[in-house]
Amino acid sequence: MEYSFEFHEQYVRITLAGKADYEGLYGYIHELVEHPQWKPGSRVLTDFQNIDISEFTGEYAIPRLKVYAGILQDHQDKLGVVTNAALIASGELQALNKIMCNLMDMINIQMVNENFIDEQKALQWLLDQPMSE
Repeated sequence: MEYSFEFHEQYVRITLAGKADYEGLYGYIHELVEHPQWKPGSRVLTDFQNIDISEFTGEYAIPRLKVYAGILQDHQDKLGVVTNAALIASGELQALNKIMCNLMDMINIQMVNENFIDEQKALQWLLDQPMSE
């Protein structure tokens, strides 16, 4: 799995590509919160349009999503209350992201998340959200 960060004045853009796996998911979260420009509670535009989620579908979806939620939980102190606009191409990924948000609520991960297909709408929504402290 590949990932990259673009730090802008009011938000961070994260681009994910390739086959989603534990190492890639852990790696991008860890590198993000350790990046010198990261601030807890930042606004984030996450581009999931080129990610392969085949490992997160079917009977293994919930257990693997729980592992990903655990990664976020492990980094909660450095993440802060993130506002995330998820840029998503497929309906399947939107459904998976909603399940993920429910799991995060259940284990008390604080995040404001909204799904979008249109990048301009995602960015507008994101910039309209208050910055977390």
